[in-house]
Order: sequence, then C-alpha cells, then structure tokens
Amino acid sequence: MAAALYNQLTNTEDASSAGTDVRLGRPIHEHVLEILKNHEVTAKGLFRKQLTREMFDDADEVYLMTDIAVPAYVQKSSKVITWPIPDPKDRGLDVHEDVFRMIEEKVKPLTTTHD
Repeated sequence: MAAALYNQLTNTEDASSAGTDVRLGRPIHEHVLEILKNHEVTAKGLFRKQLTREMFDDADEVYLMTDIAVPAYVQKSSKVITWPIPDPKDRGLDVHEDVFRMIEEKVKPLTTTHD
C-alpha cells in the first residue's frame, strides 16, 4: 500500500514494494485492493514480490514494516528506516484500514521532499 500511495501522490513510479515473507503466486489480498480503491489509489501493476538482495542494493532507502524473516543484510543496513506498523495479513478490513492510515501518515511527509 505504501508504494502505491507514494507513487500516486508524486505521480511517479519511484517507489516499489517487496516483502520478506511473501506468499508468491497469490493475488494481492482483497482487503488491500478494497482499501486502495476506497482511497482512490490505483492498484495497477501491483503483485506480490519477494525482496531480493539486488532490489535491496538498488534502493536508496528502504522502509521496513516488519520484523518477520528479515535478512541479515537488511537488519545491518543504515539505509533501512523501520516504521512500527503492524502487518494486517490474515486480519479484517478494519485492520487494513487502520494500517492504511498509519502508512498514509508516514508516506505523505515523504512526498513533500519529492523533486
């Protein structure tokens, strides 16, 4: 949700998203899609990706919202910023909405520094 929101607010494709414990091959969760739609954030091009070392190395900054299955190279990096936002996986729509609001509070300030 964070990358989709950032990209929409900045009208770019600068942000990407990947997980550390991804259920590959499964579609984006219906609650995520519904929340994005409710907030008029496009879900175009969203799919599940597992974080790779190459993706991590190519990133300028990494915003981490989990402590599950985090590789050592991520844990030790100075470019990681941890957001204390819970994973809504396997939770209800209300929890997904709460998480979206937490993400929005973190993402919006980042868009003011966008060139």
